Amino acid sequence: MGTLPSLRTIALSGEAPVATDLKKWFAGNPDGRPKLISTYAITETGGQVTWRVLLPGDSDAAWMGHVLADTRIYLLDEKLRPVPVGTPGEICVAGPGLARGYLNQPDLTRQKFVHDPFGDGSEAKLYRTGDRARVRKDGKIEIIGRTDDQIKLGGHRIELGEIEAVLREHPAIAEAAVVMRQDNGTNPRLVAYVVAQGGT
Repeated sequence: MGTLPSLRTIALSGEAPVATDLKKWFAGNPDGRPKLISTYAITETGGQVTWRVLLPGDSDAAWMGHVLADTRIYLLDEKLRPVPVGTPGEICVAGPGLARGYLNQPDLTRQKFVHDPFGDGSEAKLYRTGDRARVRKDGKIEIIGRTDDQIKLGGHRIELGEIEAVLREHPAIAEAAVVMRQDNGTNPRLVAYVVAQGGT
């Protein structure tokens, strides 16, 4: 970082940090400067929801961090009931920074922006992120996946089912499955598995 000596903080957002990348970073910056902050951010809140400082030797990439002061996070089941410690639930977010919905998409808005049973008043809304997490015994919230087949890659939301549908349109492909793979701490990538049509 010799070319940017005044740089004090870098905020990472969009995806969980990759362990091998963090190891390389701290090997080149053993004093922990500039400080790295990892955030859990969603567009529907206009930005960050949680934050945490990454430290040398930090391999706990799944921990979401501290919730921002004006935001509330709940881990809920499919009926919007809180789940016990250790039980996976959907991350739901509420607070004044929450969007009103999706522009010109009323059906998706009704599906994702639901009544907040824990909020004040009938107009209170809760956003269902589709991300799954659980509260560990140490009290930290650990992200463990999705409730659907949407993934994040390169900061973009990707529906794996949409890719599979396009692959199946090819006349030589009978069936397709798409997954995100991350082998041995490497950067994640999309991999498609296909079954060829008979005679192909």
